[in-house]
Amino acid sequence: ICEEERYGRIPVGGVGYDDEEVLKIRCHRGYWGQGVFDTSNGFCEEERYGRIPVGGVGYDDENCQEIRCHEGGYWGAGCGSISISGMPNCRLVKGTGHYPKCCKQVRCD
Repeated sequence: ICEEERYGRIPVGGVGYDDEEVLKIRCHRGYWGQGVFDTSNGFCEEERYGRIPVGGVGYDDENCQEIRCHEGGYWGAGCGSISISGMPNCRLVKGTGHYPKCCKQVRCD
């Protein structure tokens, strides 16, 4: 299961949709999606990622996501959820850097 606050729970291999953003999300041990942007000015512009040139990459390090801008839209990717249920000596630790390095990792004592 991929779980993301805005898109809910999506089974691995499944697809979720966000009609408000014209966005499609596919779950692959993380999630990726695509959306539509007017790139006639040569950029994808979005509040969380800023101004990304067509052919460029932007990051939302707070939410550990990557956006790749292409003509007419973008592709985005983020981390999947990890369960440590039944692992009493383990914890989830947020990584550092841009996606995917910032995804949570399991650390056990």
